[in-house]
Amino acid sequence: MSLPKLAAFGAFGVMGGLLALLAFMVWLTLPGPDSGVDMTNAALTWIAVGGIVLVLGAVHFVYARILLDMARAPRKAMAETAP
Repeated sequence: MSLPKLAAFGAFGVMGGLLALLAFMVWLTLPGPDSGVDMTNAALTWIAVGGIVLVLGAVHFVYARILLDMARAPRKAMAETAP
């Protein structure tokens, strides 16, 4: 397996980890009878952290696509495009 393909799969793995982290954070901040978080603060937290996770996930997706394209390209073409 080539290094760019392995790095791309790593970037996809980071996206999954970010999604799991967001789900865990939502579970932690669910309002309940014994929790100290009301629905307003919970929703604000979900929106704030969700926006950050969305942007980080989008960046990792773009990098993963670039790395997968690099892994598919012939080695000679990669050497010609290098600065």
